[in-house]
Amino acid sequence: MEKNYEYYQTEKENKKIGKVFNICLTVFIILFVIVGSFSIWFNVTFRFYTVSGTSMKPTLNPDVNGSGFQDGVYVSTNFDLDYGDIIVLYRPDDTEHRQNTIIKRVIATEGDYVTIKMVDTSQGQRYKVFVQRAGSDQIEMLEEEYIYTGGLDWSTNLSPRLDIETGVLYEPRFYATFLQGADTEFDNKYVLEDGALYYKVGEDQVFFLGDNRLVSSDARVYGCADVDDVVGEVVVVINDIKQYFVQNENGAWESTGEFWFVKMRAIFGYIFDKIVEFFSWN
Repeated sequence: MEKNYEYYQTEKENKKIGKVFNICLTVFIILFVIVGSFSIWFNVTFRFYTVSGTSMKPTLNPDVNGSGFQDGVYVSTNFDLDYGDIIVLYRPDDTEHRQNTIIKRVIATEGDYVTIKMVDTSQGQRYKVFVQRAGSDQIEMLEEEYIYTGGLDWSTNLSPRLDIETGVLYEPRFYATFLQGADTEFDNKYVLEDGALYYKVGEDQVFFLGDNRLVSSDARVYGCADVDDVVGEVVVVINDIKQYFVQNENGAWESTGEFWFVKMRAIFGYIFDKIVEFFSWN
């Protein structure tokens, strides 16, 4: 009788342990699936880039001549292009191999009319970007406070190109690529109400410029880019990432553990804000 009791107790304990084990295993599998799914989603949705060129100064800064100051950005591949967005895209002359990326600002999208012409301002003659949005009959002169004004000024340091037919002075690189170039289809050029020639952005395309207009190689050089060649929209900027790097004994720069936490704090802060925004909107 005593042996049967001990056997019963042992079986009871084994079943209890088995239940606890199954519960723990189930929780572990659920957490593994959740973490794994989130990790896959995160890596597909977000990409990190360091800024290496001066075309987006002063908004985004590279480590020029060992200045030690360099910005990094998180890009979301889940985007809906809007005016003024900063985007990372494959360089239009390398879309086949997709090895080189550039970072620029969205100025106009499909169906918009855009031109860059010289106008009289309180500071004298300056180049200004004019856009007539798709579906609108209003021509807007963009007030671009983000443009780099240090050193040589884009607005005054490029000799204008005079169009004989309209008598308007245009920014020469824009004029050559969009209004005069042999590869430009005539159907995409229009004279709007202000008497200037405008280029109509094609279907599923984007017109983009750098904030440092004098040095930027952008749509004025490459033409418009296909939306399919846009990697994503910049959603998080981390300034001065060089402070999180140290030189090893071979002189190479390596990131510190703190840099990982800085990146995670920045991107998860963005995700949290989006979640709050979503529930607030609903």
